[in-house]
Amino acid sequence: MLFKEGILIERTAFYANGNKKSHYVKAHDKVPAVQLGWYEQGQPIPNYIAVQMPEFVGGIKGWQNFLNKNMDIKVAMQPNIPLGIYTVKMDIWITKNGKPTQFIAIDPPEKCKPCLLEAIRVLKLSPVWQPAFFDGVAVDFPMLLSMRFNTTMAN
Repeated sequence: MLFKEGILIERTAFYANGNKKSHYVKAHDKVPAVQLGWYEQGQPIPNYIAVQMPEFVGGIKGWQNFLNKNMDIKVAMQPNIPLGIYTVKMDIWITKNGKPTQFIAIDPPEKCKPCLLEAIRVLKLSPVWQPAFFDGVAVDFPMLLSMRFNTTMAN
């Protein structure tokens, strides 16, 4: 597997006999992902899905709706926190059962420590996600997520 900034960009799997089982290259710009698979004897498998990344049920729009309903942006509006935009970046794992776990902050905002605590609280409320799949098998998989707290429009 090859990762760039925590994101899987390429993966190749092999059978025990050494033959290729699957190959995946992440989509970028307007180029779709490459997903190829082969039977153990080496013949190609049509329409093979080598990798399916974890996804919040409802996609990006569902995730945004979940955040809008559950995230308390007022935590960043405390008197001792300067107005600004605070981004909390989290490295998390989505288990093969779809449960988000292992919330690790990456470069947390120093001026808004409550933002980090709120991001973790909201992630713990998250419903089950669609897990990642490699070659048809659900697997635990890391993800990078960001949550933004914007207090520039505060009264």
